[in-house]
Amino acid sequence: MNENNIPVEQLRQMAQSEDKAARYKAAQNPATPVGILRILEKDEDKYVRYGLRKIPPRRWDALRVLAGNGDWWIRRALARNPAVPRDILLLLVEDADRLALVKKPNTAANPAMYR
Repeated sequence: MNENNIPVEQLRQMAQSEDKAARYKAAQNPATPVGILRILEKDEDKYVRYGLRKIPPRRWDALRVLAGNGDWWIRRALARNPAVPRDILLLLVEDADRLALVKKPNTAANPAMYR
């Protein structure tokens, strides 16, 4: 089955599974509805939250939450995503932990931001 064709109820079950791999797959699935993404963005497992880093641009509201995530490597993954909008990049640039942006920053969005 194509990952974009997974029924919403199955994505919901995956998001609520005790299996973190299932939750990770739901987090990175482009067809996962925003309501389910909101559940996953608060997941206790950072691996699951990391799965959200490549969600489609129409779901940027979920990315805003991740920009304030306590795990620097999740914030760095967002900084590397070329689809992340400028306002989220500005949040990341203010990051006190510069490790979040050190490797491969998303300079395509706004090169002046990283000078």
